[in-house]
Amino acid sequence: MPFTLWSRDTLLGSSNLQAPSPDSSTLLGEFEPTTAGLALVPAFTEQMRAMRGITPIIEQSGMLEGSADQERGDAFATQLHESPEGQRLFAAKSAMEALELELRDESGQPMPATQFFVQDVLQAINDQVPHGSARLDKLEPGIPRFVMSVLLQKG
Repeated sequence: MPFTLWSRDTLLGSSNLQAPSPDSSTLLGEFEPTTAGLALVPAFTEQMRAMRGITPIIEQSGMLEGSADQERGDAFATQLHESPEGQRLFAAKSAMEALELELRDESGQPMPATQFFVQDVLQAINDQVPHGSARLDKLEPGIPRFVMSVLLQKG
């Protein structure tokens, strides 16, 4: 795998990241965590789970209706900062920032990345299963357990 993910001097894993299109600043791929990376999976996945948790706030605010005015944006920001869901998201984001993540290419050179998302696919599927229903304990062969997306700095 040509890309590696680091936290300070600790290798967290590797990935076969690829751009979905030639002009994309996002890279996507399977993520293979090291033992140190596995220990951080809860921190990685909390950010994605927290983002899903604010969906009702976004929908209620009308921010998805295409033309968000300043007043609507301010109301959304206030609601987000005051809600438990928003506070969960900010805490998850702070935890990720504290890791000082760094993406390196195959030669070991740092890449200019601004955001990292690692998703546990099995957990994401099970999070959608209604309470009391059977949960998956493994994925079908060929489906990666972990995936990563990275937003590269433009310019």
